[in-house]
Amino acid sequence: MRAVAPWVGLGAAVFTVVSLVLVLTADDEVIHEATPDTVDADVLEAEVGAAAPDVGGGAGVGDPPAAEVDLEPEPAASGDLTGEDLEDERKAVGKIPPGGLPKVAAVQIPKADVHYVEGSRDWIVHTVVGRETIDQVAYRYGVKPRSLRLWNGIKGSEDRIKRGARLRVKPRKIPPARVELQYVVKPGDSWASIGIRYGVDSNELRALNWRDGTKLEVGQILRMWVDPVLFHWVATEDDDPTKVRPGAVGVGPPQSGWLVNGVQLPKNDYYRLRLPPSSYGTTFAVEALLRGIVLFEARADYDRPLTFGSMSWRHGGPLTGHVSHQSGRDLDIGLPLKLQYQQGVAVKPDRVDWEVTWKLVTAMFDTKDVVVVFLDYALQEPLYKAAAGLGASAEERKRYLQYPRGPQAPGLIRHSPGHDAHVHVRFACGPYEMECADSSLGTDAE
Repeated sequence: MRAVAPWVGLGAAVFTVVSLVLVLTADDEVIHEATPDTVDADVLEAEVGAAAPDVGGGAGVGDPPAAEVDLEPEPAASGDLTGEDLEDERKAVGKIPPGGLPKVAAVQIPKADVHYVEGSRDWIVHTVVGRETIDQVAYRYGVKPRSLRLWNGIKGSEDRIKRGARLRVKPRKIPPARVELQYVVKPGDSWASIGIRYGVDSNELRALNWRDGTKLEVGQILRMWVDPVLFHWVATEDDDPTKVRPGAVGVGPPQSGWLVNGVQLPKNDYYRLRLPPSSYGTTFAVEALLRGIVLFEARADYDRPLTFGSMSWRHGGPLTGHVSHQSGRDLDIGLPLKLQYQQGVAVKPDRVDWEVTWKLVTAMFDTKDVVVVFLDYALQEPLYKAAAGLGASAEERKRYLQYPRGPQAPGLIRHSPGHDAHVHVRFACGPYEMECADSSLGTDAE
């Protein structure tokens, strides 16, 4: 076997080269450039102000998986910020020097126009920018990561390739290219506030500027790559304390993505956060949730706050005990119990107020920004009966529920094992989330 191994490696290399030649010599196909704009400049200071705003519908995407195991993790220690989160919030050190801050030229950010491709698709060429991953590029153009790797002869184990590499893509959407900027750190800045202001992940911002150390200093010049769509959204949002803070976006699908500038669910008399450290989401999802709660409270006479479980970590990514909840678009809501049962008792079907549950899930769907709710099929029967008792038509019950047709039947409320004490609500991607993806795109690791 050892004597054969070199030939196997050579064969794989030849296959990769041949694949690239076949792709790159498609003379009959149109190839367009989609290169990033590279500039050494500060973002338009006069237009966006000197600090990130303190606070803050669109079409949904995606067919979620038919089933996923979703178990609630143990409550985390008190306090919402630990480790990297604390580093994110640490203020810049130093004062403005006597000669003032360094100057960098201003630059116009391209328009936030996105072209959606229908029918036959031409090849385009994407030029990789700093810290960009293969998966990110794929999601940005609405294609599967495995397809992008196949088109370019990239091994499945490779996550990043060098800056400046050119990748061929057959896109489903074409957003404007990222722009490279320079930013001068000012008093009061933190990694998090800069990231939020420009729609950049604070972890990536630190990694891109690692040579200068992790501590921010007043007058330090940072490099960053800005998405024009995300930038214009954040820059044009009103600084209104009654709104959800802008800038929080999901990257990738719920089961293998991450969260940029996650915003925590605000305190509210109508619900309680069981796990505050994992109660972060996208701006779009949190806004939709709050609209859903308003609708629910108007319809349901339920004199008790709902219980919210996990949404996502502040930066998203894998969440203990969950398959999804990685990109700030999933939220667990405990099944509302009848008022004679105290909160915290074991959830059993006869203890659940199914009429209130029906009003809850339909209120969420009526926001138009929820794509699916997961609930164990065994519990759909009492929900079905409650809906009938409330006057829901047979057509409406069929549209929402799989019961009594079976756990593989279509329905907005889907069977998923482990969802027998809570409903799992999945929200759509926002219109400004260029790298948010539905579950069908997935990753090579699935």
